[in-house]
Amino acid sequence: MNTVSFTGPGHGWAGGMGVIAGDQSNLMEYENGDWRYYQEPPWDEGIRRTVNAVHFSGPNNGWAVGQTTFRWDGERWWYVEPPPRSMHRSTLNDVFALSENDAWAVGGRTILHYEP
Repeated sequence: MNTVSFTGPGHGWAGGMGVIAGDQSNLMEYENGDWRYYQEPPWDEGIRRTVNAVHFSGPNNGWAVGQTTFRWDGERWWYVEPPPRSMHRSTLNDVFALSENDAWAVGGRTILHYEP
Protein backbone atom coordinates (compact mmCIF):
# COMPACT_ATOMS: atom_id res chain seq x y z
CA MET A 1 0.00 0.00 0.00
CA ASN A 2 1.11 3.56 -0.73
CA THR A 3 -1.36 5.74 1.14
CA VAL A 4 -3.98 5.85 3.88
CA SER A 5 -6.68 8.34 4.89
CA PHE A 6 -9.32 8.08 7.59
CA THR A 7 -12.77 9.67 7.81
CA GLY A 8 -13.08 8.85 11.53
CA PRO A 9 -11.69 6.52 14.21
CA GLY A 10 -13.35 3.39 12.81
CA HIS A 11 -13.33 4.08 9.06
CA GLY A 12 -10.64 4.68 6.46
CA TRP A 13 -9.18 3.82 3.08
CA ALA A 14 -5.79 2.64 1.83
CA GLY A 15 -4.52 2.53 -1.73
CA GLY A 16 -1.57 0.99 -3.48
CA MET A 17 -0.50 -1.50 -6.09
CA GLY A 18 0.51 -5.11 -6.37
CA VAL A 19 -2.82 -6.88 -6.66
CA ILE A 20 -2.29 -10.55 -5.87
CA ALA A 21 -5.51 -11.97 -7.30
CA GLY A 22 -7.64 -10.92 -10.25
CA ASP A 23 -10.65 -10.23 -8.04
CA GLN A 24 -8.89 -7.62 -5.88
CA SER A 25 -8.67 -3.88 -6.36
CA ASN A 26 -5.97 -1.47 -5.26
CA LEU A 27 -8.28 0.17 -2.72
CA MET A 28 -8.93 -1.26 0.71
CA GLU A 29 -11.59 -0.08 3.15
CA TYR A 30 -11.18 -0.21 6.92
CA GLU A 31 -14.28 -0.55 9.08
CA ASN A 32 -14.19 -1.21 12.83
CA GLY A 33 -10.96 -3.20 12.88
CA ASP A 34 -11.25 -5.05 9.56
CA TRP A 35 -9.66 -4.30 6.17
CA ARG A 36 -11.34 -5.50 2.95
CA TYR A 37 -10.64 -5.01 -0.74
CA TYR A 38 -13.11 -2.67 -2.41
CA GLN A 39 -14.79 -4.80 -5.09
CA GLU A 40 -17.61 -2.63 -6.37
CA PRO A 41 -17.94 -0.23 -9.33
CA PRO A 42 -16.17 1.45 -11.04
CA TRP A 43 -14.20 -1.76 -11.51
CA ASP A 44 -14.02 -1.47 -15.31
CA GLU A 45 -12.76 2.13 -15.31
CA GLY A 46 -9.41 1.16 -13.80
CA ILE A 47 -9.83 0.83 -10.05
CA ARG A 48 -7.34 -2.05 -10.27
CA ARG A 49 -4.61 0.36 -11.39
CA THR A 50 -2.07 1.85 -9.00
CA VAL A 51 -3.42 4.25 -6.37
CA ASN A 52 -0.72 6.66 -5.20
CA ALA A 53 -2.77 8.81 -2.82
CA VAL A 54 -6.15 9.00 -1.11
CA HIS A 55 -7.51 11.93 0.86
CA PHE A 56 -10.86 12.70 2.49
CA SER A 57 -12.23 16.06 3.60
CA GLY A 58 -15.10 14.21 5.28
CA PRO A 59 -17.02 10.93 5.17
CA ASN A 60 -18.86 11.91 1.96
CA ASN A 61 -15.96 13.40 0.00
CA GLY A 62 -12.80 11.54 -0.89
CA TRP A 63 -10.37 11.33 -3.78
CA ALA A 64 -8.06 8.56 -4.99
CA VAL A 65 -5.39 9.37 -7.60
CA GLY A 66 -2.69 7.50 -9.45
CA GLN A 67 -2.95 6.09 -12.96
CA THR A 68 -6.64 7.04 -12.83
CA THR A 69 -8.72 9.34 -10.63
CA PHE A 70 -11.77 8.47 -8.53
CA ARG A 71 -14.07 10.37 -6.19
CA TRP A 72 -15.98 8.98 -3.19
CA ASP A 73 -19.48 10.36 -2.48
CA GLY A 74 -20.21 8.51 0.76
CA GLU A 75 -21.70 5.49 -1.00
CA ARG A 76 -19.38 4.55 -3.86
CA TRP A 77 -16.35 5.55 -5.91
CA TRP A 78 -16.88 7.32 -9.24
CA TYR A 79 -14.46 7.50 -12.15
CA VAL A 80 -13.34 11.08 -12.87
CA GLU A 81 -12.63 11.92 -16.50
CA PRO A 82 -9.09 13.31 -16.84
CA PRO A 83 -8.42 16.73 -18.32
CA PRO A 84 -7.21 16.95 -21.94
CA ARG A 85 -3.79 15.41 -22.66
CA SER A 86 -2.44 18.89 -23.39
CA MET A 87 -3.01 19.79 -19.72
CA HIS A 88 -2.11 16.52 -18.01
CA ARG A 89 0.19 13.73 -19.17
CA SER A 90 1.51 12.16 -16.00
CA THR A 91 0.38 9.85 -13.26
CA LEU A 92 -0.91 11.78 -10.24
CA ASN A 93 1.11 11.28 -7.06
CA ASP A 94 -0.83 13.15 -4.39
CA VAL A 95 -4.22 14.70 -3.70
CA PHE A 96 -5.67 16.99 -1.05
CA ALA A 97 -9.40 17.72 -0.70
CA LEU A 98 -10.41 20.87 1.12
CA SER A 99 -14.16 20.37 0.61
CA GLU A 100 -16.64 18.75 -1.78
CA ASN A 101 -15.95 21.47 -4.34
CA ASP A 102 -12.25 22.09 -3.83
CA ALA A 103 -9.49 19.52 -4.37
CA TRP A 104 -5.90 19.65 -5.63
CA ALA A 105 -3.81 16.90 -7.25
CA VAL A 106 -0.18 16.81 -8.41
CA GLY A 107 2.04 14.58 -10.50
CA GLY A 108 5.18 15.19 -12.54
CA ARG A 109 4.99 18.83 -13.62
CA THR A 110 1.21 18.88 -13.33
CA ILE A 111 -0.95 20.68 -10.77
CA LEU A 112 -4.71 20.14 -11.12
CA HIS A 113 -7.49 21.94 -9.26
CA TYR A 114 -11.00 20.52 -9.12
CA GLU A 115 -13.58 23.24 -8.70
CA PRO A 116 -16.94 22.57 -10.39
